Amino acid sequence: MQTTRQADCAASVAAPVVVPGVRLIRSTSTARPPPDDAVAALRQLVADLTDRASKPGYRGCAFINIAVEYPDRDHFARSFVADNKRQLLQRLTALATRTGARDPVALAKGLTLLIEGAYAASQTYAPDIGLLAALPATTDILIGAALAVR
Repeated sequence: MQTTRQADCAASVAAPVVVPGVRLIRSTSTARPPPDDAVAALRQLVADLTDRASKPGYRGCAFINIAVEYPDRDHFARSFVADNKRQLLQRLTALATRTGARDPVALAKGLTLLIEGAYAASQTYAPDIGLLAALPATTDILIGAALAVR
C-alpha cells in the first residue's frame, strides 16, 4: 500500500518533466517550429530528445526510472508513470493526426517506441557509438512512410 511519503516522492521526482499541454519533452533548444506544422513539431521534439539524451550525466527518463523502482503495477508510482505515458501517446497521436498520416495512431505508436528506445539506449550504449544520432533520420523515415501515398 502506498504512503503519502511515497506518493510525494514519486510526484516530486517526475514533476520537473510533467508540464501538461506545454511540451512533450523538455526542450534543450530555442528553435520552435511554426504552430501549424505538425511534422516540424515532431522533428523538433525528436531533435530536443536527441540533444538532451546525448548529454553527459543524462540519467534517462524519470518515469522509466520510477517504474524500475516500483515493479508492482498496482503501486501508486506505477499508476503515475502509466498516466504520464498515456498522455505522451495521446499528444503524439494528436500531432500525428495533424500531419495527415494515413494511420496517425500507428505513427504515434511508432514514434513512442522510438522515444522509449532512445531513453533506454541513452543508458545502455556507450556514447562513442553515437546511436542516438540516428534518431532524427529514423524519425524522418517513419514519418515519411506514414505520409506516403500508396
